[in-house]
Amino acid sequence: MGLDTIEPYVKLSGHYGKGVIVVLRTSNPGAGVFQDADTGGVPLYEIVACALRPLIDAHRGPSTGWSSIGVVTGATFPEEAARIRALLPHALFLLPGYGYQDADLARIAGALVPGPAGILEGGLISSSRATLFPAEAATGSLAEWKSAFEEQFNRHVKSVREALRQADGLSVPL
Repeated sequence: MGLDTIEPYVKLSGHYGKGVIVVLRTSNPGAGVFQDADTGGVPLYEIVACALRPLIDAHRGPSTGWSSIGVVTGATFPEEAARIRALLPHALFLLPGYGYQDADLARIAGALVPGPAGILEGGLISSSRATLFPAEAATGSLAEWKSAFEEQFNRHVKSVREALRQADGLSVPL
């Protein structure tokens, strides 16, 4: 749609001290129809990334170096995420796909960079559906469902934390 469509949001985010996240390369299987469209040997998502770079670089924070403009980069496509990281080294990534779409932490690592403390940073790993809709469905009364949901939710969060602790190179304080 063009950079002019996000400029009002970028202005508002600056005014309120917030950020903007632009959809670039999502993790759903059908996304490739548009996002991978070949435009002279370069997929469309890379063209969009290159167009965003000056805007992203102009909104880097003075203390962190990270931009207040981030991008959605699907965690199920590690090669693309690594390429986008090379194109947009200062953009924070929203990384959907962990959980239901089978992205694992090893696949996500290429989208991140070592921070000052040696901990990988630069992204927010999203596990929304797997966290909010645990596979084990409870039946019975609403009270039974709430209790089962809370137990399954807590179990999932603990398992993700443990996976982060054990992941090579993903030393995360939790």
